[in-house]
Formats: sequence, structure tokens, C-alpha cells
Amino acid sequence: MSKRLSVCGWAIDGGVGRELIDAVANLPVTGAFCLTHMLKRNRFDLVPEHVKYVSGGRDPKGEMVAFLDKYRPDVMLTWESPGRWEFPEIWREKGVRWVNVIHWDWFPAAEVGILKQADLIAPNRVCQEGLEKWKLPSTVISVPLDIAKFPFRLRETANRFGMAYGAGGPFDRRSLKEVLAALEKMLEPVDLLVRAQKKCPEFRPVKGAKLITHNSYDPAEVYADFDVAVMPSKFEGVGLSIIEAQASGTPVITVDAEPMRSLAPNLLVKAEKSSVSTLNGNGVVSWTPSVDDIARAMGELRGKSIAGLSKEARQRAESYSWNNLGPAWKKYLLGE
Repeated sequence: MSKRLSVCGWAIDGGVGRELIDAVANLPVTGAFCLTHMLKRNRFDLVPEHVKYVSGGRDPKGEMVAFLDKYRPDVMLTWESPGRWEFPEIWREKGVRWVNVIHWDWFPAAEVGILKQADLIAPNRVCQEGLEKWKLPSTVISVPLDIAKFPFRLRETANRFGMAYGAGGPFDRRSLKEVLAALEKMLEPVDLLVRAQKKCPEFRPVKGAKLITHNSYDPAEVYADFDVAVMPSKFEGVGLSIIEAQASGTPVITVDAEPMRSLAPNLLVKAEKSSVSTLNGNGVVSWTPSVDDIARAMGELRGKSIAGLSKEARQRAESYSWNNLGPAWKKYLLGE
């Protein structure tokens, strides 16, 4: 008899919410326990009615028991956390296998004891090596991207540069300060459009730079105006935005350090220094990009033909597609 797969988490725009929504669309999910997010827009409309169970939040433990009784899953898939930390004990008592995808930049160090109950998926070797320090075994499987959401457009010439700032992240993770400093160093700054998901205190007026604050619900819209994405992240847990940009056909400037280097190896800038940032009680290596190298990379690309880089970016993103990675996920989760 085929095993039954359920998911638990937030159906929201971006990050773990997008991973849940994509998993429901691309895996044989028979039940989706959707928690209500109080700060971000909930996208319950993107979860099919026949699998959807929306938690009201008043009695989450009772709701989870009711969900398990209704959908009777053999496997429960979550991202970053189980949604609520009391859920794993309920799953254990019901004989449900718990699989959790770790995002290394948001690893909850205080919950190591509970995470030992899960089969852990690490999106990359950086994450796996970090988990080993906590004596947590894991299996490396890349997080897939729903390629169909990112129509390919060939970028022929590098005229418009852009940053997908998202929610930014702690410690100026996207290196916006360094990118703006690089613009100031250029005798003729390139045109740089910063698309931020929310207020962006790191942004300051610099010649050539423009800020648009808009929480787009179409992820492809973020990259539509870019010829080249300038995204020298200091660290990444999964790096979905780097893959998304490439899926759109946009070559990416990023840092010559892992996991960024593996995600977009063509246009690398030097890491000037490294440090350890403490997030949720966990030490994450943070790489500060060279301002001079960012300025050099943008200046050398300006006005140049990038059609080959654009095609290669799309091809690389396709290696992260559900079509390519789906079989590995099904095998790991369900033995199929």
C-alpha cells in the first residue's frame, strides 16, 4: 500500500511558505495542515481544498490530532520547524515519521533535542556540516524550485542591474551596504534597482540606485526588470532567490563562498573577510564581499553581451526544478 504524505507549516508568500505550496503542487500530498501567519499574507487559496486543513490557532494540539485522524499520514514533512514544537510528540505517539528540511540560517539551536526525533534534510553541504557539529545526521537533497512560475526571458545586454532584497535578513545579509558603496566608487555608476519586500533602512540615496518597496505576490515580477542580479549574500540557508533569478534568465553576481558559489558560479566576487554571526543561538559563517570587486564586476559587465550567461543561468536553475529533483524527494519521503 502506498504511504500517505502530509505537510505542516505556513502557506505564505516567500520562504518556507513557498516551499510548502510548491510541495503540495508537486508531491503526492494527501493532507496539508496550514497554520495562520499573523504578519504575512496567508495564501490558503493556493492549497487545494481536498487536502487543506486551516488551523484556527485556539487549540493547535487538538487540531493536529483531528487532522491526523482525518488524513492518517504515514509521513509528515515540515520546513525549519514543525510549526509548533509540541507537534513532534503527537506524531511520534501516532507512529508518523517526521521529516524536517533545515534552513541553516534559521536553525533553532534551542530545539536540538526535539530535532533528534526528525529525519533531517539539508539543502546543501554547508548545512549538513553545520548539523554535524550538533551531532545531528542529515541527508543532502536540494530544495526544488517550481520553474513554471519563472518564465525565461533572454537577457542580451547588461544594462539594468538589480537586487532582490526580500525581507533583507539580519546582519545586512544581502550586502546592500557594500553594493551601494561599490556604486559610489564607480566613476560612472550603473543603474541599480533595489526591489525590497518591506522597509529598507539599509538603503541610502546613491547615484544610480533606486529603491522600490513592494511585496509582490508574483515572484517572477521581482526579476522582470533585471538584466543582471547583484546578490552578494553574506550567507544563505537555501538561496532560493539566487536560483529564482537564474530561472528568469538573469545572471547573478554573488560571493565566492559556499553555498552561494555552487548556486551561481559564473560571476563571483571576492569575500573580503569572514566572521561568525549568531542566529537563534547558532553560529553561521558570514562572508563580507569586497566593495572593490563588486564595483569591478558591475563595471566590466555594463553594456556587454550576456546572452550566453543568460542561457546558462536558466539551464542551471532547471537542475533545481521539481522535474529534476522530484524523484529524489519521493524516494526519500515515500520510498517510491
